[in-house]
Amino acid sequence: MEAGISGEHIVSISADRVVMEKIQIGPMRFGLMSIARLENARIKVFGGFNQDKVQAGRRPNFSGLFSTDPSKELTGSAKAVPLIFKPLRMDFYSGEIPLAGISAGSAVLDMDRRVVAFSKRVVVRSEGRRLTAERAEFSPETGELFIPGPYQLRTAQGACSGDCLKTDVLLQGDWFSS
Repeated sequence: MEAGISGEHIVSISADRVVMEKIQIGPMRFGLMSIARLENARIKVFGGFNQDKVQAGRRPNFSGLFSTDPSKELTGSAKAVPLIFKPLRMDFYSGEIPLAGISAGSAVLDMDRRVVAFSKRVVVRSEGRRLTAERAEFSPETGELFIPGPYQLRTAQGACSGDCLKTDVLLQGDWFSS
């Protein structure tokens, strides 16, 4: 199954299988509240940055990336539902050129907070840089990638690690770590 969203950015979401499930709270299932599980999902994001203009300290702009909730088109449902990806690979392109990618064992598109929350073996890669962590959050509105726990980063200059990191999907620019 595949769905596309266009506008300032072009987003392609595909999955081997989409399963609609009722939300279970304790022993009860609620028919009015559902979630969509996407198996072996891929999200391709085209636009948001121009490789010729990427500058240190300036984040790529993905504002409005999920301004339209993709769950309705993906599931055929009339109402928005949370999207859960197992696993997910999210790639960012400038034209046809891949610039960065994030993969994880699991991810959730949180439309209320406008973030994609990644978990389980998160790997971020961009131009020879590779970051690994157990969790990460990507905010399209700010272009920020937040690692709320331990991480390891490998670059051509060497490796480093820490307990918290804010950067962008290109793994360059405004670094804040602790």
